[in-house]
Amino acid sequence: MSLPGPINSSLMEVLCCPSCQKGNVLAGEKAGNACVSCPTCKTCFPVLNGVPNFVGAEEIHEGFEYQWKKK
Repeated sequence: MSLPGPINSSLMEVLCCPSCQKGNVLAGEKAGNACVSCPTCKTCFPVLNGVPNFVGAEEIHEGFEYQWKKK
């Protein structure tokens, strides 16, 4: 299987699933969109412009809210 986007194959060898931390993620596709997925917990992460996005929308929101209130 070819890697989704320009993800470096050596990078794929060291990426670990942030959800279960049990194994390496694999390149794939979900609903026609490039993703990397964990074969252990079956979590799928989108690939945007060749970069796997391991941060969910909730984490982004919480981080933004924290930084906003901090100022």
